[in-house]
Amino acid sequence: MRSPLWFVVAAVVGVAGFVGAYLYVLPRISALQANLHLVVMPGPVAVTLDKSGPYTIYAELGDVIDGRLYDSPPPRGVRITLTDEATGRTVALEPPHASVEYSIGSRKGHAVLGFSIEQPGRFRLASAGSTDGKYVLAISHGSAMGSMSGLFGAITAAVGMALGGLAVAGLIVVVTAVQRDRARKAAPK
Repeated sequence: MRSPLWFVVAAVVGVAGFVGAYLYVLPRISALQANLHLVVMPGPVAVTLDKSGPYTIYAELGDVIDGRLYDSPPPRGVRITLTDEATGRTVALEPPHASVEYSIGSRKGHAVLGFSIEQPGRFRLASAGSTDGKYVLAISHGSAMGSMSGLFGAITAAVGMALGGLAVAGLIVVVTAVQRDRARKAAPK
């Protein structure tokens, strides 16, 4: 490991850690973004929810839908309702169990409501109380805390990959430098 080429290997390993981290986290962020079902409000809007269990509704800013920018929050005092089209029953909407905010590119959102359904199907999302402009809500399967803990885990793993690459690169540099120094000192003068 006395060759100066080991310094190049160290640089490649360090960069590979960052590239690997990026390639690991990018599809997970894309999957999170794809999991957000966007609806332009005020409704009513029909939405198909294809999984049973908990969901979270986020208020979003910065969305571009059909070439139009939506950058207004829901008006104060707006009342959101969700109705199962098959049964006509209203789904109970509650405050989210966690205060969650995110930013993906130009999009920003925060959790505003949570609910749970027993059966997948078509639902009608409606708003009442204000007609001041259009705004976007994003519906995501899973609790607000569950969605963000998955993303936090992916980011933590990516940081670990990047730091691991740097650690291995640093170890290669130190070992190479020490061996080169020993060889220099042992060389006849």
